[in-house]
Amino acid sequence: MEIFAHIVFSAYCLDEWLLALAPFHNLVLLHILLDNLKGEKCMINVLFICLGNICRSPMAEALFRHLVKKEKLTNKIAVDSAATSSWQIGFPPHAGTLEILKKYKISSDGLIGRKLRKEDFWRFDYIIGMDKNNVKNIYRITGKPNHPKVIRLLDLTKYRKDIPDPFFTGDFDETYRLVSAGCRALLNKIRKEQNL
Repeated sequence: MEIFAHIVFSAYCLDEWLLALAPFHNLVLLHILLDNLKGEKCMINVLFICLGNICRSPMAEALFRHLVKKEKLTNKIAVDSAATSSWQIGFPPHAGTLEILKKYKISSDGLIGRKLRKEDFWRFDYIIGMDKNNVKNIYRITGKPNHPKVIRLLDLTKYRKDIPDPFFTGDFDETYRLVSAGCRALLNKIRKEQNL
């Protein structure tokens, strides 16, 4: 019965609704919940991933949120970021990331490091890694190898390469330039795929 609920529900919202349904085994209750969802437009959830969630992925989260707001899509697209490591959990972004966001007048409100969780695979529609190692680690942590919702950001652009980690390169301007190109391409992809 629980498997059936998950299959039927995959056509609807796969975030908190899916988690809420998990304990229920009653088809009547499932039917009532699905009826309540008719006509409801679910949020499209985007998750950016890097190694520590202090440089590239929070930069991408803030920039993408900025683009979404500019395009008046905040009621349709939700954005978050996470790390594949545990080193910086609970910490704000790197000073270099905060500086570059400030330079381009992009809000850094609410950016706090957290680790990618297995259940994030079900909560997010687009899971975006900054480099090949991030993508491999996303597959490992979620247990979903080679899934099409997991994408390396710059594979959506003409660059088709990893975004260098400015924690090691020190070049936050280059990172911003590449993240910006990737975020714009991602928003175009989402708009086309989701008819926004």
